[in-house]
Amino acid sequence: MNKILVVNLKRFGDIYQTSHLINSISKNHPGAEISLLVYKQFKKAAKSLPNVTNVFTINKKKLESFYKNDLYNNGLAINEFNRSLKAVRRENWTDVVNYSNDKASTFITTYLTHNTNAQPHGVYFSSTNTIRYSNEWACFLNEVLASREFSPISYNDIIHKVVGVKNIPSGDKIKSNAQHNTTAKDNFHKLRAALNEENPQDVSIVGIQLKSSQANKDIPFDTIVEFIKFTKSTKQLIPVLLVSPFQEEKEYANQVNQQFDNTLVSIESDLIALPSVINNLDVVLTPDTLTKHVSDLCGTKVVEVSLGSSPTFKQSTVNTDSIVLRLINAKDDQTITAKDLFQTVLYSVSKLERSALEYDQNLQAYHVTSDEFGSFLSPLNQSADMREATRLLSRAYFSEQEKHEDKNRIFSTIRNSFEERNISFWLEREKVEISECTKMLLRTLRSLIRTQENLKNAPQFVEDLDDLLLSVSSPSIAGINTLLFRGTIDSLENDNVEENLKGIERAVYRLKNDLQQTLHIIRDLEKFIKDTKSSEISRKIQNNIGQIDA
Repeated sequence: MNKILVVNLKRFGDIYQTSHLINSISKNHPGAEISLLVYKQFKKAAKSLPNVTNVFTINKKKLESFYKNDLYNNGLAINEFNRSLKAVRRENWTDVVNYSNDKASTFITTYLTHNTNAQPHGVYFSSTNTIRYSNEWACFLNEVLASREFSPISYNDIIHKVVGVKNIPSGDKIKSNAQHNTTAKDNFHKLRAALNEENPQDVSIVGIQLKSSQANKDIPFDTIVEFIKFTKSTKQLIPVLLVSPFQEEKEYANQVNQQFDNTLVSIESDLIALPSVINNLDVVLTPDTLTKHVSDLCGTKVVEVSLGSSPTFKQSTVNTDSIVLRLINAKDDQTITAKDLFQTVLYSVSKLERSALEYDQNLQAYHVTSDEFGSFLSPLNQSADMREATRLLSRAYFSEQEKHEDKNRIFSTIRNSFEERNISFWLEREKVEISECTKMLLRTLRSLIRTQENLKNAPQFVEDLDDLLLSVSSPSIAGINTLLFRGTIDSLENDNVEENLKGIERAVYRLKNDLQQTLHIIRDLEKFIKDTKSSEISRKIQNNIGQIDA
């Protein structure tokens, strides 16, 4: 890899998130020339990322004005699109990464790699418009991540696997202005000293991001106000409001400030100044926003409030020691309470012990840790939501497939995060799902063999295959296996019926093997739980004997 184009046609937060991959590529391949292709309105974000040689842009607004306006011929939109890609086409790319994984980026990736030596990474189209995957992780990205709310692996970690580079967390991932850095450092020191002149280092500053791009993700107004009241009741925290230059957000911040007689510190910063502000905060309280992603790049702790359509398990904060909060059963009239936010922020800045955390039963908290895949959401409080257990066990399954050594660690997390009775019921359900899927698989295999012998048997084979593919809706690990199987079937491309049947046969046998491996990981977990329980009993007996002897 020496001349790489990363295609990311998403919004600000997604552009910032790309920096993790760019950093890893630059560390794994020193001297590589990495460029970005983004929409023009997000160019400023792309320009703030280190290790980027060039930023190419597409004027989306102009394209849409030509395409959607009946006064213009669609040819004008095509011409504008060709002009946008003219500079990109002149480059001799060795690799093109379909980062945003949407339809537009997939067409562009296909277009740029067609009839060239450039290697596509991710999803692309064949010459007959069939979906193709650069590797199995690209299939996972398109099939599992897109359809599973409780994804066992995050987008950032999967895209590293798609490109085939080791995830390297360390490194400079966002540019900042030296003058802004000095100003922010001085101002925040004065804030701390004003509250505790003798020991300003004992004061933690929490930045509060007020608004996100979607109203259903926002922390409610009343909750923010009550949270700030909690922070002002202690001399350990100073709340500051983080505000973008947009008028609507400034007005909203003023409304919050009015609740405190305009005594709150409100910091307005554009994209250039924001990293300097974030770098000098102790923790950021935020919904799913670009501020979260910038905090990740700065290495600042985050308390992420995951509400509404937030992609909790796909694109949450990745900073180790950050915390994510979400409601288990979200209803329109429910939100995460100010008290829960307050105690979580105190815990995140080491001013509250974990044992002192008392969360509502409907609130799930996660501690961001890391393993060989990358960032990992580990339950901070015990859960009754067994979808969590499936997520964790799926991660153990893929860890085993990748020859990682995280399996027992994940098993320990499962054992500590759920009641033993619930684990037993859940594992039995998982085994039933595997059994049912295996039955459908064997039925499909039998009808496939008959079809290969005589094409007149094809209708029965099609019916059996449809039944097998219906199991993709299952929330079990077997459902993930079947999703990957479906992706393999969808990507088959051959006009020859016999060759297609052979491709399906290979995929069926692969699914059979995957289901067997899934059953093995369940049995490994059962053995782990049994062994650790026996060890605990032995330790208790030894301790009791020791006390008697004493």
